[in-house]
Amino acid sequence: MMPVRLAALISHPIQYFAPLYRELACRPEIALTVLYCTRGSLAGAFDSGFGRAIQWDTPLLDGYSSRFIENISLRPDPQRFWGVVNPAVIGVLRRGNFDALWLHGYYGVSHWLAIATARSLHLPILLRTETTKSEKQGAAYLIKAALMRSIAGALYIGSRNRASYEAFGVAAQRMYFAPYSVDNRFFLRQAELFQGQRLQLRQRFGIVGEGPCILFAGKLIAKKQPQALLQAFQAVRAKHACTLLFAGEGELRPVLEAQVRDGKIPDVHFAGFLNQTEIGAAYACADIFVLPSLYAETWGLVVNEAMNFALPVVVSDAVGCADDLVRQRENGFVVSASRFATEGADAIAALVADAELRRAYGARSREIIAEWDVPRTADGIVAAALAVTSTASAR
Repeated sequence: MMPVRLAALISHPIQYFAPLYRELACRPEIALTVLYCTRGSLAGAFDSGFGRAIQWDTPLLDGYSSRFIENISLRPDPQRFWGVVNPAVIGVLRRGNFDALWLHGYYGVSHWLAIATARSLHLPILLRTETTKSEKQGAAYLIKAALMRSIAGALYIGSRNRASYEAFGVAAQRMYFAPYSVDNRFFLRQAELFQGQRLQLRQRFGIVGEGPCILFAGKLIAKKQPQALLQAFQAVRAKHACTLLFAGEGELRPVLEAQVRDGKIPDVHFAGFLNQTEIGAAYACADIFVLPSLYAETWGLVVNEAMNFALPVVVSDAVGCADDLVRQRENGFVVSASRFATEGADAIAALVADAELRRAYGARSREIIAEWDVPRTADGIVAAALAVTSTASAR
């Protein structure tokens, strides 16, 4: 059987997706070509969330077939609708002799050009999004609903994402589970590498003492509400010896530093931005991982990463992965996003005060995350590609 010639259109190279593309490149059922609309962080592009230029230190293009399509946008930006304008995608799809088109999202001009071209060529479309909500009103909803009716397959990343497809009327037989995953092997290797170096790693981040370390990793921006975590930590620190480590950058860093200084909150450390080969050191010296997001956290892949380091997790109910990865009082706690300063403090305090509970929850985290790995994600995409192309050829 000839492999399915699958074109994957995506805005820019993303560090989390490269391992998946490499895995798919090894699958004999698929002949994958990734089409990029912008170069993004390959050129050290400015990231507004981190507030600085970002260039990832792991290979983003190795091990699979890819090409960049010319972007004619006057302000190239993978986060803006008019920042991704690649009319040449039409010719690429027409001449590429592809069997199916896989889209990650539909938020740029080029995505809609690709959708229209695929429809004209009768190419089945696979759609993978991070969407967790589907408000049934307005022109945007009607456009998205029309798109959902036209796709051949929806690649859902988790429970909330599946529910959003269902709300748009996507039938169960058109949905395929492609779990949102990180390269578990990469992070497990890092965990093994740092084993036995806890004291040295804590010293690297300026941490003194043996109290549990609470870790936040991500952009220091409003939607992540790191200020609520700092409030929760202040309450916990008043009763227990512990440390808070912020790994990340963003516009709220000076606000947080002022809050620490003015409130005389002890044992708070700022590591700054840590790249892919550096972040493992923060996970390895931590005892508890926290993601307190207030809104629009469609998944939270840092939770996947932390669970590979056998960490118990505390997340808000606004975090998209909460329903799938965080089992209440089994590997962590899910608390109210709007009341995180108080409910989060209670959950963190329970873990800070009980080393055995931390160990038990952390071990369960690693068991759970073993099922959310790149090979399983690839399995779902292969199954979807085979199904939609066989259906299309039968027509």
